Amino acid sequence: MSTKKITMIAMFAAISVVMNLFTIITGVKYFAISFAYIPAFVSGALLGPFAGFLTAFLGDLIAGFVRPLGLYDPIIGIASGLLGFIPGIIFKYLKTNDYVKLGLSALLCLVICTAGLNTVALYLMYGAGKTYWAYLSLRLPFQLAVVVINLSAMVVIWKPLRLLERKFSFK
Repeated sequence: MSTKKITMIAMFAAISVVMNLFTIITGVKYFAISFAYIPAFVSGALLGPFAGFLTAFLGDLIAGFVRPLGLYDPIIGIASGLLGFIPGIIFKYLKTNDYVKLGLSALLCLVICTAGLNTVALYLMYGAGKTYWAYLSLRLPFQLAVVVINLSAMVVIWKPLRLLERKFSFK
């Protein structure tokens, strides 16, 4: 791995920490608006799946030390890492329009990471007295909104990011 790539991972991880620090606590139990998708997706898409995983995992871990929102859960850490890994795989192997790749990445991350692993982790920590499916049905509409917010932001910034990437060659 080149020094340039390690530097880019560190920079995206720092951005991820900042984005995690700006998580908006809504007052609705176990629902917060997080912008963690953005640096994870960008890092995965531009630097590859391994770099995307490291960016998101380290961003979540460090933010957990700086501003903990509760106990750190390694399952959520893995899910955070997958927020960068999944777009990395899609951008590396799928040959289609970047916006289709972003949309597919968002859908897979919603199903696997947010609705899947994160909901399992939160259910195990806080879901006493509810079934998993009841807990998921409470979280899913809110988390769908979070994915739409993050995806919308990525669509807006994507073209300028691609221009920067071509100019400075992030890899």
